[in-house]
Amino acid sequence: MNKIEIKPIGDFFETDFDGYIINPTSLDKIQLEYKDILNDIVEIYKKRFGAKLHSVYVRGSVAKGTAIENISDIDTWCVVNDLEENIKTSWQLYKKELFKKYPEFDDIEMGETLLGDIGRGYKILLHQSVCIYGESVNVPKKKINSQLAMHAPNFEERFDWFVDLIEKDTSPANIRRKCVWLMKTFLRIGLELTLDRVGKYSRDLYPCYEIFSEYYPEKEPEMRRALYLALNPIDDLNILNNFKEDFGNWLLQESQKQEWKIYE
Repeated sequence: MNKIEIKPIGDFFETDFDGYIINPTSLDKIQLEYKDILNDIVEIYKKRFGAKLHSVYVRGSVAKGTAIENISDIDTWCVVNDLEENIKTSWQLYKKELFKKYPEFDDIEMGETLLGDIGRGYKILLHQSVCIYGESVNVPKKKINSQLAMHAPNFEERFDWFVDLIEKDTSPANIRRKCVWLMKTFLRIGLELTLDRVGKYSRDLYPCYEIFSEYYPEKEPEMRRALYLALNPIDDLNILNNFKEDFGNWLLQESQKQEWKIYE
C-alpha cells in the first residue's frame, strides 16, 4: 500500500456572532458511498434494542461530507430509552460482520448511551453529530473552551481500552485499526490541551497537530509521528507500546495538570 503523505487537510468549527459553535454536520453532506453501511448499522441498532432505540447518530468526517477513503472511520452511536443494565453491548461481532461485507472501510465505531445520560457529556457529541434515525435530541449552544474536551479527561481509561482491545484480537488488521484509534486520541488530546488558550476547536487531524505544535514546539516531532501513524498505521505492537509509554505518558502528565470540567 502506498504511503499517505501528511497534508494540511481539515478545518476548525465555525462559530456564530456570539461565539457559539455551529454544528458542521447534516444528512445532505453524507457521501453516497457511506449510505449503505450506515443503513446496515441502523438496522443492527434496531435489532439490538428494538422499540427502546431512541435515535442513531454519525459524527466526524462522514457526517461533514469530508471523509477520505482508507483514512476516515465511521463513528456512530445510539441513544436508548432503557435501564443501564439492559443496554451494555459488545459490538465486536457486529463490526466483524460489517468488515466482511464492507472490506473497503478500515474502522467502524459503534456505541450506546442512555437517553437520561445525554446531559453527562454527550451534549458535546450532539454538536458534532447528525441524527440518521429517530428523533434528534435538542441541546443548548456551546462556546469553545476546555469544557469541550472529550479525550483528555478520561485519558487513562483510553490507555486501558487500547490494551484491552488489542488483547481481544491480536490480528495485524486489528492492531492497525487500534493504531489509528490511539494516534487520533493523541492528536485530539494535543488540541484539547490548548482549548482555553487558542479558542479553536477541531476533530480533524492536521489542525490538531498544527495547533499543538504551535504551543508545544519541543514535542512537534512526536505529534508529527502520531499524525503519520494515524495515516499510515503499523501492526508492530512493540513500536506502538513504546510510543504509547513515551509520548503517550507525556500527554497524560500534561493533561493531568488541568482540571477538566464537562459541560452540563
